This record gives sequence, C-alpha cells and structure tokens, in this order.
Amino acid sequence: MDREIINQLDIPTGLKDLLISHGFTIEQLVNMQSNDIAKALNIDEDVARLISAAIKKYIEEQRRRK
Repeated sequence: MDREIINQLDIPTGLKDLLISHGFTIEQLVNMQSNDIAKALNIDEDVARLISAAIKKYIEEQRRRK
C-alpha cells in the first residue's frame, strides 16, 4: 500500500524509487522533518522539502475526498 501511495506523489520517479528502496512508509514520512529525510536518503534538504510538500499535499487531498 505504501508503495502505491508513494507512486502517486507529485515527485520525480527517481525520488519515488529512492523512498521505496529505503522502505519508508507514508506514516514515517509524514512524521519526519525534511532535514531528517535528507539525512536518511543522503539528499539535499531542498529536495527533501519537495518530498515533504508532496506528502502533505497528498494527505490534504485524501482528507478532502472523505
């Protein structure tokens, strides 16, 4: 399920693959700060902010649908 959700995020495919290969769940990512995501994935913090923003956007869209 997390893989399916990650694949729906509005981020480049390479970042989706990186998240999936590191075994992140959506719950983990929602609760992580962007600097923690950056450290865990060894990526730039600006890129990690894009991931965080995409996750928040996805969660907000899901809440609106309910």
